[in-house]
Amino acid sequence: MNKEYNRILIKVPIGTELIVKDTGESVWLEEIRFYPTRYKCSDGNYYYTHQVDVLWDGDNIRDESNWNLDTGGEG
Repeated sequence: MNKEYNRILIKVPIGTELIVKDTGESVWLEEIRFYPTRYKCSDGNYYYTHQVDVLWDGDNIRDESNWNLDTGGEG
């Protein structure tokens, strides 16, 4: 049995890289929605689990903790 079948698709870490099957586009997981399970991704779209390939390797998880998110506005 393929190792990927043992992965639980509702426990994909936030920040994991996904590949959209239809376009081949690389996106990052931002949020998981349930019933039915969908992934909100960095391109602003929601994808069902069968529409993406999850890259399970730990090297492709984005660490946003040290990103400078200053938009230049006041406040």
